[in-house]
Amino acid sequence: INRPRFEPSTYSPFESALTPRQREVLDLIAQGLCNKRIARTLNIAEATTKAHIYAIFRTLAVANRTQAVLRAKTTGVLSMKLW
Repeated sequence: INRPRFEPSTYSPFESALTPRQREVLDLIAQGLCNKRIARTLNIAEATTKAHIYAIFRTLAVANRTQAVLRAKTTGVLSMKLW
């Protein structure tokens, strides 16, 4: 079974601010995927992926992917699974 390394956790104020698609993108960012790979995985355009990432950065008040994953982890939007 292929399971993502991160999964939604308990309630976070950021959790409801992100759309389900943004949460999918954030999960894939946390897995280390590049924009092109995220786009292919979700069957969306790379420009759409970039738009989702920009919205995630604004919502989480961060400037880069690493900060986004750390903020999501520390606020409970994503929780690391043991694998």
